[in-house]
Amino acid sequence: MLSFLSQTTIVGDQSQEYVLIRSVAQQWTGNQVTPNNWEDFWLNEGFTTYVERMVLAQLYDQNFAYTEAFSGNISLS
Repeated sequence: MLSFLSQTTIVGDQSQEYVLIRSVAQQWTGNQVTPNNWEDFWLNEGFTTYVERMVLAQLYDQNFAYTEAFSGNISLS
């Protein structure tokens, strides 16, 4: 797998760390879980979000991951 990083992603203050985590999680789950049709594409996104939040919980803490999950759920409505 290969990730392309631009100057907007590589910054000294690590403000774009979330983008990198999401991209790597998307690549990994996209290659591991491939739906048969577009109706089941939610599986790919669901596993990506799960892996992403597990990594965030390890990097920061569980409360940060809960906050990200909460803000993600609010944006759906």
